[in-house]
Amino acid sequence: MGIGVRRSMTEIRPFGATNLDRWLAPCLLAVATILALAVPSARDVSATWVAGMAAAIALWLAVGFVVLPRCRPVRLAPVPVAWFAVYTTLLWIACLGAPLYGFLAWSGFVLALRAFPGTWILAGVGLTALPLALSQIGGDLGGGAGQIVLYVGLVLVNTTVAGFFLWAGALEEERREEREQTLAQLREANERLELTLAENAALQHQLVLGAREAGVADERARLAGEIHDTIAQGLSGIITQLEAARTAGPDEAGAHHDAAIGLARGSLAEARRSIQALRPQPLEDGRLTEALEKLAGEWSERHGVAAAVRRTGEVRSMHPDVEVALLRTGQEALANVARHADAERVVLTLSYMDASVSLDVRDDGVGFDPVSRRAPEANGNAGGFGLVAMRDRVESLDGTLSVESSTGTGTAVSASLPTRSSA
Repeated sequence: MGIGVRRSMTEIRPFGATNLDRWLAPCLLAVATILALAVPSARDVSATWVAGMAAAIALWLAVGFVVLPRCRPVRLAPVPVAWFAVYTTLLWIACLGAPLYGFLAWSGFVLALRAFPGTWILAGVGLTALPLALSQIGGDLGGGAGQIVLYVGLVLVNTTVAGFFLWAGALEEERREEREQTLAQLREANERLELTLAENAALQHQLVLGAREAGVADERARLAGEIHDTIAQGLSGIITQLEAARTAGPDEAGAHHDAAIGLARGSLAEARRSIQALRPQPLEDGRLTEALEKLAGEWSERHGVAAAVRRTGEVRSMHPDVEVALLRTGQEALANVARHADAERVVLTLSYMDASVSLDVRDDGVGFDPVSRRAPEANGNAGGFGLVAMRDRVESLDGTLSVESSTGTGTAVSASLPTRSSA
């Protein structure tokens, strides 16, 4: 027998009457008794003997079905085994007098499964084979050695055949249990898979929402920066020109009006380009150096402050976002000089280095105390968004922004970015 079959046959079985036990043995007893009374036997036993034998067997079956149904032997329990030994003895005596009681002997194979635990069931099968073989030879053991050999042979054959069917039944039971276990494992795996799919769907939904929210936040930050760098500064310049035109003479007023109109048109164009997420117009027409020179020239002409652009290092291509960030930094720094510095000269220095590029904007104005200026920036008050926007834009491209100033010595704004940012 295989390991699994041996395991199945060694499982503990409670002794007691199942539906098959409850009806098989009494029914076979009734059939065997009727046949024993109706069919003459060579043993010539009386009807009284048959009836007494049937009564004894019926009484013993009642004892087994009523007294022992809850007995759960852990090993070879003496009570069920003793009951089964007496039962097979009664069957053997019955077959000795009336061989037709061999019909009842078949019930022993079923009851052996309940009376014996584990592999001891084979012993119960062997005991059952004794009365069955006796009935098969007509209940006669007095025929000499040949009869005895035949009897022993039939006992072995019955035991072997019954044992084989018992083994086959145990094997089929094991396969059934394995199928049920496999189905249970498949159901559990399906449940885990469904749970995993549900978790993955929820996670994907969260990722999509997170990406969408991040995209919205990035777009809002971009628009805020673009509006501040283009429209807000353009409107500020327009207001400055219109206020200057109000107090200027007729000749100068026309120039201020023309400057205001030019700023309005430029701001409108930049607003449209910001909505379309395009590069600033100066960068579309030339390199960053030329864009800074154009920016400085226009700014100097509007505000009457000298502005110069210098370049160090070898010019090379950069990521478009890096160029935009440096141009916007220069634009914001010049706007701050015009509003706060009261300077006479500004110098923009664009420096190309091995792996980075930097823009320094220095003025000779009144300067300020950086410590006192950080508070309004942090609180988002007016006047603070410019430096905050510059720093956010530069740091988003893995760059750094520094501001150095002190009262009466001017201000220096320095932005440094990698030439090929990961953005």
